[in-house]
Amino acid sequence: MDKNKLEKLLLFIAEIAELPENEWFKSKLLLRLGSSSKDLGNSSLDEIYEFCIEMIIKDQAARFYEGFKISSIKENLIQDFIRMERFKRKDDFEDFCLAGFQQVEGIVNHLVSSPIFQGRFNSLKSSPSILKFDKITRQFTRSGNQTVASLIFMTNDQNKIIEHCGKQPVDWFFKYRLRAVLYFFYFNEELKFSTNEFDSIYSTGNQLYLIRNSNHRGGNSTDYQEREKEEILSNFDRYYFKFLGFLEDFIFKVNSNLEKV
Repeated sequence: MDKNKLEKLLLFIAEIAELPENEWFKSKLLLRLGSSSKDLGNSSLDEIYEFCIEMIIKDQAARFYEGFKISSIKENLIQDFIRMERFKRKDDFEDFCLAGFQQVEGIVNHLVSSPIFQGRFNSLKSSPSILKFDKITRQFTRSGNQTVASLIFMTNDQNKIIEHCGKQPVDWFFKYRLRAVLYFFYFNEELKFSTNEFDSIYSTGNQLYLIRNSNHRGGNSTDYQEREKEEILSNFDRYYFKFLGFLEDFIFKVNSNLEKV
């Protein structure tokens, strides 16, 4: 159902329940929404409002993941989305980031564990990561010194690349797993001309990961990470929207490209 219609319905219900002669309506509504009869006498309009908001959040979560193709993790993603929206309503930014990150992490871990990803990675890891336009053939071809593996692992050191490639992808550091999923499933192996757009998307995902780490495990951070975290937390109201935009864009693009796997 449309969110605006649900919001109007919520206001209408609140107006009805405020009227003394409609006490019976409030009682039946609370019973339908799950309150026990012993609590009805102490129930308030605020409780009714919270019940209705919870219904809206659950509906939003279901619709957000309605067409998601990885059915085995879909329910977990919906539950994490619900938690994320609850934290947003409470203005609990760090737990909001944790719940948002868990959705990204669930998708990333599932994809890098798939035989399809491993086959694609092994096929392209030594190939140039960038596509450039050939004026003679008038086609995009792979060109340049940066390989797919060096892009994902953020190094040109062949010994380090060999070491990373010797591990199962699910055991890579999360930043490498994220970069791999962005390359193969977000950009569908097509970075044209440069890595600028890739770097921008990755940067936002890494910011979300940074706040998750401060919430989830603490630990030592580099000076750069501390500066980055301070910038995010001091402007957290803006980052609510930035991270929600990243999540929607990430899931939409990845889900769309799953058809091409």
